[in-house]
This record gives sequence, C-alpha cells and structure tokens, in this order.
Amino acid sequence: MDVAMIFTALRQRAAFEERERLAREMHDGIAQELVALGYRIDVTRRHAANEAPNLVQALDDARGDLSRVLTDLRLRIADLRLAVRPDQGLGAVVGARLQQFGAASGLTVGLRLNESTYRLPAHVETLIYRLVLDVLADARHAHGTTAVELRLDVNAPQAWLHMSHDGISGMGVNNFADHPLTAVGAEILVQPGETGVVVTLALNARRPRHSPYLVPERMRLIS
Repeated sequence: MDVAMIFTALRQRAAFEERERLAREMHDGIAQELVALGYRIDVTRRHAANEAPNLVQALDDARGDLSRVLTDLRLRIADLRLAVRPDQGLGAVVGARLQQFGAASGLTVGLRLNESTYRLPAHVETLIYRLVLDVLADARHAHGTTAVELRLDVNAPQAWLHMSHDGISGMGVNNFADHPLTAVGAEILVQPGETGVVVTLALNARRPRHSPYLVPERMRLIS
C-alpha cells in the first residue's frame, strides 16, 4: 500500500510539472508573439488613421479579435498553472482562479466560501474545479455578461456549489446530465434564464451554511 501511494504521488507530481512546463512554454512562446502582433496592429492603426481611413474599422476589429484570443489564451495558461494539489485545498484553487478570471476579463466577480479541514477525494475536487471552469468559460463567451457569482460550501464527504452569471448563456438544462460527478452521487442543476444562468451542484445532499461574502479586494486572503 505504501509503495502504491508513493507511485501515485510521483505520478501526480509529474503531471503538475508537465502542466507547469506547458504553461511556461505557452506564455513565453505564442502568448508573447500575439502580444507583439498586437503592438504591430496598433502601430498600423495609427498610420491608417491619417493615410488610409477606410482601413481603420477593419484594423480595429482585428485588434479586438486578437485581444479576445489573447485573453482566452491567458486563461488557458492559468488553467494549466492552477490545479488542485495535495497542499492546496479546492477553495483556494477556485478562489485564485476566479480572481484571475476577473482580472483578465474585466468582469465583476464575487465569492462566498465555507470549507472545512476535511477534504474531498482528489479526483472529486478536480472534477468540481473543472465544472467551475466550464461555467466560467460560458460566462466569458456569453453576450452581455457583467458579473459572475460563486458560492462553495465543502465539508467532506459533502459539498455544495452555486454559480451564476448574468450573460446570455449557451447552457441548457441537460448540459451536465452525463457529467462524471453524477457517477459519484452529485446532482447538477442548470437553470438558464432569458439573461443569466444558475448552475448548482449538490454532493451527498450538502446543505449550505452561512459563509462570509468575499468581495474582489478580499479574495486574495483565501488563496
């Protein structure tokens, strides 16, 4: 058993190191190239304003598209670097990711967190984290999104998650019907509206307790 645990820890460590390597290569490679391309477009836009006004709108559109691609890439890099680790709880990872998402996207983010010292199994924490990323991706691409709210309540073996944003969501009620979390007893409910969507997860019928609201300026305290 001890040998098996050692090999499991070594595999996890190798996976973390590989994610860090990929994130570093993406940041130092394609991300920097896209930033340089953005600068070149900006210079061309300034010249076009005086010499070719008919091209200004097309260049503005290209710059906007590049900015969106670069933001998405930075979020993907953050996804690689922010992973559930043995020395870092789910709440800390989710809080750090939400803070980074708000900084990169310019959206208002809010977090309520209540987490006991007892942790969920590592694979369950990872699945919940991936669910959070799915909802953040929907918020990022939804039209009209201005704010994202997240509440997480964990007291293993129970957990409860409530996420919402106010954009025009692409999610439907059956979006997570076959999510791997359902195989470990979780219930995921998606409630889309005309504007906005609410996604809730209940693992082992966890009932949320009161938890303090952490505004963006205080989110760093939980990371």
